[in-house]
Amino acid sequence: MLLHLGGSWAVNSRRVIGVFDLGGIGACRETRDVLRRALKEKRLERVDAAAPKSMVLIQDTPGNNRIVLSPISASTLRLRLAGNAVVRAFPGDAVPSSVN
Repeated sequence: MLLHLGGSWAVNSRRVIGVFDLGGIGACRETRDVLRRALKEKRLERVDAAAPKSMVLIQDTPGNNRIVLSPISASTLRLRLAGNAVVRAFPGDAVPSSVN
């Protein structure tokens, strides 16, 4: 399923690693460092010119991630993800019997 990030942006929901609220962590020094590094490495993109409300970490290819800044709130994006009902099983994880 696709997750709409705002504007004309949509990503495969299976590639979303995390959705973070910039309101709570935006001023954090560690977050600024991560964003600065992603910008320097050309792995940071903005959906549009509006003030970003959330940061979405996306896996492009194994070992290659990027950050997308979205004007949509993290809680709305998380609700959209929950509606997609994507369940990922990683090696060693127990898979709920209802997922079989």
